[in-house]
Amino acid sequence: MSMDMQKLWLREVTVNDGPEGLRFLKDIVNEEGIMVAPAPKDIDASSFPKWLQAKADTAKGLNMPEGFVPCTTYWVMLGEKIIGLANIKHELNDFLRKKGGHIGLSLAKEYRGRGVGFATAKLLIERARTEFGIGDILMTNEPENIASRKLCEKLGAELTDIDEHCHYWIRK
Repeated sequence: MSMDMQKLWLREVTVNDGPEGLRFLKDIVNEEGIMVAPAPKDIDASSFPKWLQAKADTAKGLNMPEGFVPCTTYWVMLGEKIIGLANIKHELNDFLRKKGGHIGLSLAKEYRGRGVGFATAKLLIERARTEFGIGDILMTNEPENIASRKLCEKLGAELTDIDEHCHYWIRK
């Protein structure tokens, strides 16, 4: 399957998103027995609108649970098809400095290992800097997540610490 990376783009999650988003979440959220997307494991047609509203609110810094920071969530699009879910945390708190960082990214399995994660991360970094004024960007991952670590290295990120998570900084 050949891909035109020029058709790769980010579309902000909105309260008006339809069933394609729900189908994507249901497919990826419990993949391989781990949660790879920030959505409830039992998301369905009745809970999806509430999830969308929560994402829209969090992007604006509204109605956030204690300890959360503003965060914008995006569908990763290839043309008109949803192939991933990504987010940018507008700022860091103590928790996100340890686990989470500024950027999160989950791709459908068939798009991994093909340069899509790198291209998407570049889009996220650019948006973090231009829309949210983030200079140095933190990405974290678990030490055993070799693909994520390789992505950080390919992005030119500096590994500054390893504890329960690896801490990579992409310097401006």
